[in-house]
Amino acid sequence: MQSQIRALASLCILYFLQGIPYGVQMKALPLYLYESLNFTMNAVTKTGLLMTPWIFLKPLLSAYVTTETAANTLIYTGIAGNILLNLLLSFTFLFWSQHNVIVSFLDMFALFIINVASVAVDISTDRLAITSAQSGSDLKFLGISNTVQVVAYKVGAMFGGIALSLFVNIAYGFLVIAILNVAGLIVVSYLISATDRPHSESKQEQAITRPTISFSMFSISSLKYLCIFILTYKLGENGSLTIYPLLLIDKNVSRHHVAMYSSLLNEPLSFLGSIIGGCVWSFHQPKKPYFSLCCMIAFACGLRVAPIGLQYLVLSAQIDSLWPLASALLSFFGGMLTTLTFTLMMVASHKVPDTQKATVYAILSSCEVLGKLVFSCFVGYLVTLIGVLHVYMTFTGLLTLPMFALLWFYKCVLMETKRKEE
Repeated sequence: MQSQIRALASLCILYFLQGIPYGVQMKALPLYLYESLNFTMNAVTKTGLLMTPWIFLKPLLSAYVTTETAANTLIYTGIAGNILLNLLLSFTFLFWSQHNVIVSFLDMFALFIINVASVAVDISTDRLAITSAQSGSDLKFLGISNTVQVVAYKVGAMFGGIALSLFVNIAYGFLVIAILNVAGLIVVSYLISATDRPHSESKQEQAITRPTISFSMFSISSLKYLCIFILTYKLGENGSLTIYPLLLIDKNVSRHHVAMYSSLLNEPLSFLGSIIGGCVWSFHQPKKPYFSLCCMIAFACGLRVAPIGLQYLVLSAQIDSLWPLASALLSFFGGMLTTLTFTLMMVASHKVPDTQKATVYAILSSCEVLGKLVFSCFVGYLVTLIGVLHVYMTFTGLLTLPMFALLWFYKCVLMETKRKEE
């Protein structure tokens, strides 16, 4: 129990640190580029391409994290890299703030490499979460660890979204982020060294382990449909959250008001939804975990339709007073859905042998990032191509279609369970 508490504390710090770069580049940076530097909506939404390491690098690198030593090394190296890169960003904005070409190039380059470093930390952190559970049936710990993961990540994203706006010169914001990473590295080093996990490898096992990239998960029918669901379940939600703040600025809503409500209202409601989703699952302890999870996920998917409709009414009917409510409700329901989905991913990853669990979970996580990233990068172009009405109709359809993949996933789980019993 004590080792699991230390593991949860480590997870909380590590996921918080991983959330900060996301908040900087997906929340603070687009608004700054759109209003202050007059970037087009299409150009702003393409800043999501900085997150491409989460798609191709995570599943490849996860195959090499087969031992506790390798995982710990990646954690320390990744955080150290983030410290140096945030110091670089602070230096460029402090001394070269008037040279936009130099600053822009170094800014984008540093953020891209920060994503690479964050991927390295994330792979090892996911492995820590999986191996800290006693088994795949340790549903309570899996639920709690996923709640910690989602909430800590969102708190980090919220901090990253507002950190740069707290200072007149954003160089000091990057300096604060670097200092937080230093503090996190010190605390995590102590917690990891004091944690004894149930699945720690023996020296002999470490010596014979070889990195392999296995896609045997795709021979399991249920995991195929789970991949399809994870690829698509956030498309409509993330597309609206990407484009809605920019459309509000076009309606003469202040960038500072948009950023303030996004960070101080939407994010807290998002991780409140994550906490509720995690608590309901953790303390429910169902006899049929897949059935309960799928029902909860389908219900949360359906709830998101109402705030999407409200967003369109705000934009089209000039209901200015309700604009914060629309995104706040969507963030709340989305947070609940995210925790439940990540719990399902972690439970499903126990379908494969222990040596492949981290790789399978990494592939599933990469599917989620791929779905969100591809659509978010082109949603600005869709608005100019087909208009706001048809884009929001597309969002609504994308909220409901993933439920069919979820249904097929559950059917495959039932068939696989029946075969084992026979």
